[in-house]
Amino acid sequence: METEFKYKSGQYAEMLGITKEALRSRRRRGELETEYIIQNGITLWRKPASNHGKKPGGQSCLKPASRSNIKRRGVHVSGQKTNYPNYAMQQHNELKMLAKLQRNVDPELQELLPEAIEQAKRIKEQRQQELQRELINKRPKSYGRIYNPKLSNPTWDEFEPKPQPKKYKYYD
Repeated sequence: METEFKYKSGQYAEMLGITKEALRSRRRRGELETEYIIQNGITLWRKPASNHGKKPGGQSCLKPASRSNIKRRGVHVSGQKTNYPNYAMQQHNELKMLAKLQRNVDPELQELLPEAIEQAKRIKEQRQQELQRELINKRPKSYGRIYNPKLSNPTWDEFEPKPQPKKYKYYD
């Protein structure tokens, strides 16, 4: 079997009429899993099958793999890495899966789920605004700050002060 795998990546790519980087990409995608082995950190390839050869124009007979051809259904169930284009889509799909797991949700209800999430976001935002209004309306105590008459509650003394009795009679 080891004699079957005798070509290095550069040689194998040349036989296919593609670049080494294209070969690496196809290997990462799992298109050529039975075509190579790794020994001592070196990737060794077997001779390409007849349908792997070059066309007369120098083009490869292999069809380029596109993402649309790869069906990745059940990735969450099998535990594989997910490839979401953004975090919002990941959240959306995970919420749908959660709803499906918690109870057997009919498709009509699943279609309404994004609207329910938006409504929940609006309610949360309103609660936060109410909290902010409450915090603004609370009067802070001014411990060690500069005196601000707007924040103080003044107490009024009488207009004419009461005469104070003299404590000491030294000079009478």
